[in-house]
Amino acid sequence: MPIMTHPLMVVNPSRSPHQRDSPPIMAPKTSILNASGNGDMATEDHPKNNSPPPEPARRPFSASSMKENDLPPSIREGEYESGRVICEVCEEGVSIRDEETGGFSISKWTAHRKSCATSHVAGPPDGSASSQSRESTPLPPSNSLSAPPVQTQRKKRRPKRSEEERINFFRTDPYVAQFEAYRVLCAGCDKWIRLRSNSSYCSIPWEAHRKSCLAKKGTQKPTLKVETDRRLCENCDNWIIIDNGDGEADAKWAQHKLDCARNVLASAHMAPKRHKTDSPTSEYDRASSHRSRERIELPPLSAISGISSPSIFTTPSHALPTEDTLRLSPEQRAKALRMDPYLDEVEPHRVFCKLCQHWIPLRKDVHYYTPAWQQHRSKCTLVHRDQARDDMDRSNSHLSPISNLFPSHSDEDAHRTKRVKLSHVRGDLSDDETPESRYHGAVDLKTSGGRANFIHKSVGYLFRTTYSVGDEITIASLVTYLNSALPPDKYEDFDTVEVTRAAMALSKIGSYVFEGDVLRPHTPSQRSR
Repeated sequence: MPIMTHPLMVVNPSRSPHQRDSPPIMAPKTSILNASGNGDMATEDHPKNNSPPPEPARRPFSASSMKENDLPPSIREGEYESGRVICEVCEEGVSIRDEETGGFSISKWTAHRKSCATSHVAGPPDGSASSQSRESTPLPPSNSLSAPPVQTQRKKRRPKRSEEERINFFRTDPYVAQFEAYRVLCAGCDKWIRLRSNSSYCSIPWEAHRKSCLAKKGTQKPTLKVETDRRLCENCDNWIIIDNGDGEADAKWAQHKLDCARNVLASAHMAPKRHKTDSPTSEYDRASSHRSRERIELPPLSAISGISSPSIFTTPSHALPTEDTLRLSPEQRAKALRMDPYLDEVEPHRVFCKLCQHWIPLRKDVHYYTPAWQQHRSKCTLVHRDQARDDMDRSNSHLSPISNLFPSHSDEDAHRTKRVKLSHVRGDLSDDETPESRYHGAVDLKTSGGRANFIHKSVGYLFRTTYSVGDEITIASLVTYLNSALPPDKYEDFDTVEVTRAAMALSKIGSYVFEGDVLRPHTPSQRSR
């Protein structure tokens, strides 16, 4: 049988179709077809037949004349010599020779490829397919290459948000602990995340960080421990047990808040224990209970000498420490400011000082912020101290020395001195003179000099009547005595600072000794020195 050979291969009929691993065996000499067509091979060793062939020789097969889709997927080395190709799907050898003519033909391979692809798509037989056949896929049909590519849809651009909307986004995000215009504090990792510098409150960098941060820690929100049996009071800083299983938690908490507010208010005013007597002073205090400063009912003047501690007397609320006033509510702070004698008008964010006649601004984010006023008050009193001292010295120049007001040790001299000095200080009552006409315009309580003069006269009167030379009087007792002598709601009350300033002036004159908060007269031995 004549054999048509491909220009690139030589068929070896004696080679087994499955011997693929051995190198190809090339024929030593090129074989050609016999012109007679009887299958006899003519080589260069045999003499050539010079007779013309009865019919022209066939044109050799060219690989370029094959269609691209008709070729096997891969032709391994030696398959041309064997005349078979191995299918990569079922690993079977398929003949590429025409049995009649012996020429190169791919008709069997095309038929095998279609049948093999159909059978393996439906399902391979048991044990016939290996891991390589599972991974390999059949060749796609030629018309599949012309399918149009799938067009990807473009993402819709998010509409631009205003700055207020971006701020609201950060405010409502539970994973934002704190945010600024160009950075955000993450509540999950406790780190500051930088935002874009060309736009304020840009959420794109934060959203990217939040996605990665939540992927690391999970999307589960942190668990908060809630204590239902106790609460922390902001006023007293104590844990209050409110739930004992009796179902009265709200009532107990409300009662504690009421009691705690009362205690704070009481500590702010340092309310003393009242002495209830039937003296005229007690009736006077009951009549003037509507006054701005809280009063105590005074005991008789003879009992004041035994009081040495000023802690039982009322302290003005403006003298409270700053940390105590900050714990008060805005209503309590407003009340404390209105009780200050150095303030003329009080507003939530400013107060009017009587000393310098100026508006003092307070904090804008806190109503009735008392520390701001207390700071100005301490500075303003220092500035006006020299002016008040000069006024007091000018007023004292018109009076006799206060040392002349002290009595002698004998009863007769004391009685005589008392009458003389009382007539000098107060003046004796005549028959046609009434108390109203005598005191009208006698004491000036509107100027600093007149008020200092009244303090000096009151101290001398006490040590001439109820106090002896060896007794002491405290500043708090003197403040209480002076305020009780004023008519209600007519003059400004005396405070500790003003009385202390007057006591220091008396000490400089040399008539009294002022130590701490105690004022006492010089003894005769001290005056002789």
